[in-house]
Amino acid sequence: MRPGRLSGGRRDGRHNASYSVHGPRHKEVIMNLVQREAEKCDRLGGFFTIMSMAGGTGSGLGAFVTQCLRDAFPTSFILNHVVWPYGTGEVIVQNYNSVLTLSHLYRSSDALLVHENDVIHKICAQLMNIKQISFRDVNQVIAHQLGSVFQPTYTAESGLHYSRNPLGIQLYSTIAA
Repeated sequence: MRPGRLSGGRRDGRHNASYSVHGPRHKEVIMNLVQREAEKCDRLGGFFTIMSMAGGTGSGLGAFVTQCLRDAFPTSFILNHVVWPYGTGEVIVQNYNSVLTLSHLYRSSDALLVHENDVIHKICAQLMNIKQISFRDVNQVIAHQLGSVFQPTYTAESGLHYSRNPLGIQLYSTIAA
């Protein structure tokens, strides 16, 4: 992460995707950051977003930004990585947020890559034998799995050379030197 490429705001406990002021309020700043990065690309293949489904800022703002990306870059590939909340509930309105977010992403995203917190938690407990599972442990498993999705692949057509992973090929961009 490059510090000049980040946009942030204050944190609060609203957690409600329908609160819907964060997206429009920060749209210009966010889209200016995206536009500056896109202009540095020789060829923009697409966008990869990472967001939570439970909290209002992650889900509501994430869905809003995805729609803004679709509007500004209508032919670009958009892949959203979403983290499905724990079944027992981290946030009281998480199911509401998840349904609202999915309905928005269905219209504006080209593909969804979903990780479920409950499944990742089981991987940590049963396969990795972690006794006190932290969010860092969960995030490390997700990061490892995401890394494998975008690794180059070896195919018969590529001969002795590895080629870009077919799933991620649309997401790579080439930065002008």
